[in-house]
Amino acid sequence: MAVLETHLKAAIEAGKVQRSYPPGARKARDGHHYMPDSNRPGKYLLVVHHG
Repeated sequence: MAVLETHLKAAIEAGKVQRSYPPGARKARDGHHYMPDSNRPGKYLLVVHHG
């Protein structure tokens, strides 16, 4: 989670208009982006943008 928070904070500070996703995030058929959960092998975390 710390990697995700750091990445999102850097994107906000850079003033990017286009949303960026953390490295390793993949787009699923449902249109959301997910990334592997390192604490639970075989499970995924939903990438959520706050804004």
